[in-house]
Amino acid sequence: MGKYMLIISCSKTKSNMPGEALYVYDGNMYKILRRYINMMQNIDVYILSFKKGLINIHDKIEPYEFNPKIDDILSKLDELDYKFSKILNDDIDELCLRLSGKVVEIILPIIRRYYSGKITIIEGTFQTMNLKTEEWIKEHIETKTIFDY
Repeated sequence: MGKYMLIISCSKTKSNMPGEALYVYDGNMYKILRRYINMMQNIDVYILSFKKGLINIHDKIEPYEFNPKIDDILSKLDELDYKFSKILNDDIDELCLRLSGKVVEIILPIIRRYYSGKITIIEGTFQTMNLKTEEWIKEHIETKTIFDY
C-alpha cells in the first residue's frame, strides 16, 4: 500500500460553524475531498492557510474572515519549516501540492529539506486544479475488495 500526502490551499468560502477544517472550509475542492475522504486512508491531507499556517484537515478550527497577502505566508516560514520537519519523510511515496505558483515557489525549498521523493504540482485555474486534484486522488486511493478483509 502506498503512502501519499496532499497539501491544498484554504478556501475563501467557509461555513459559519466551528469544526474540523475539512468541514469549515467549503470551497469546491473541499466538497470533492468530502466525497472521497472515507477512501483516503493512505493519503494524509494538509491545508496551507495564510492565517492558520499548515494544518491537518481534521484539526478543529473556528470560521474566520481574512484577506490573505503573500506577506502573511512569508511571516510563517519558521513555523512552516518546523511543521514540515515533523510531517515529511521519505516514507511518503508521493507529495501532491495544489497551491498557487507563488506559494509553491516559496515553500518548495523548505519541503525539499525534508523530502526528496516525487512531487506533483497541480497548477491552473481553480476549476482545472480541482479536476486534476480529483484525478490525483482517484489514482492514489487504496480500493479494497471484499477479499481484502
